[in-house]
Amino acid sequence: MCVTTLSLYACADGFTARYDRDASRYHQGVYKRKRADLTGTLDSTLLPLFVGQLKNLHKVALVSFKAEVVAGLKVDGYNFADVVSKARAAAEARFSDGAREAVVIEGDAAWQWEEELRLLREEVQSVADHLRKDETKKMVNTIEVCGDPAFASAITLIVCVAQL
Repeated sequence: MCVTTLSLYACADGFTARYDRDASRYHQGVYKRKRADLTGTLDSTLLPLFVGQLKNLHKVALVSFKAEVVAGLKVDGYNFADVVSKARAAAEARFSDGAREAVVIEGDAAWQWEEELRLLREEVQSVADHLRKDETKKMVNTIEVCGDPAFASAITLIVCVAQL
């Protein structure tokens, strides 16, 4: 029996192949009707697992994105945009690879994962915006401590205006 959702396609394919092998000797009308029943049952059973797998992939990709960005910001001489773009690409690739692997029926509307990828991109952008805001605050605090207070207040004013 199939126990992991990463092999949903293998499960469904294995069940239908076994059915085709064992039941193809019966009357074609009965065979086709029972095969349609089997595929309907497989779809209704495996689709919630697929959706759960997408949600889990979404969470894992988002957590890995945050971790990669935080790790990249600890490196001396980092470029925030480069760190975020590399982490974003890695998170999207991780999600897309896992989603492609979990799809049971290619081309069927029920087995589409692009909407979840769009939601992941929105959340990644939100997290990146939040991290950018934190980095800007950190930069302003560093300027205030190390530099001229008048220069720091001008930077703060520019940052506040840019956020509006």
